[in-house]
Amino acid sequence: MVSSRRRVCLYFGSFNPLHRAHLHLAQFALDSLPCDEVWLVLSPLNPLKDRASQLPFVWRADYIRRAIQGEPRLRLITLEELLPLPHYTVRSIRALRLLYPEYNFSLLIGSDNLRLIDRWYDY
Repeated sequence: MVSSRRRVCLYFGSFNPLHRAHLHLAQFALDSLPCDEVWLVLSPLNPLKDRASQLPFVWRADYIRRAIQGEPRLRLITLEELLPLPHYTVRSIRALRLLYPEYNFSLLIGSDNLRLIDRWYDY
């Protein structure tokens, strides 16, 4: 039996700031991978990055909203703003599974994070 659940690639990042490579990777996922949507999960603070170098969360969220406007298969998720610190990807995925049980999630990460994945909490 084939699942009729929507397939979503979760693309986590501080997007500090969002740039063309982020958008190209998201579009590549939509065009080439078995996913119906890409959700950009905005992190208020990446635990592996310096807090002082982060642009304000609200500014980054607004910038992303404007950048993806008109592409209904891209969605901004600001859930991590509501979750307790520190923001670990695994905790956010668990929360998203609880909030959206009707979706099948996969993880989309850039090469910069792939190189660091062994430093992630509970990877």
